[in-house]
Amino acid sequence: LELLTDINVGPSVESINVVLRALERVGDWKQALQLLLDMAPCEDNNVPDESKVPTTAFKLVYPPPNTESFNAVLGACAKATPKPATAWAAAVYEDMVEKGVDRDTESLNSMLRTLTR
Repeated sequence: LELLTDINVGPSVESINVVLRALERVGDWKQALQLLLDMAPCEDNNVPDESKVPTTAFKLVYPPPNTESFNAVLGACAKATPKPATAWAAAVYEDMVEKGVDRDTESLNSMLRTLTR
């Protein structure tokens, strides 16, 4: 995604979902969650993180997340070893509902895997 900033091109939801799926595969739920928050900041995330501001004049604008984006984060939470990922998975799922993002079988299966491990 940083390469897109270098050439002044904003990322597409598809390119971000590729990154989220890679994070899911390795169970890096913290990075996946941070990327999801970058795509759609929650109410409590109003304070900008200066470390994320590009050094160029071009500001990276993320597209809104879709079902696949949320599912990748839920999947990463399901694969994570620390138990705190369970609480975050529930928050992500609730955010999906609040934002009106469609849930599917993968969403529900990831939540069940997270809650039953």
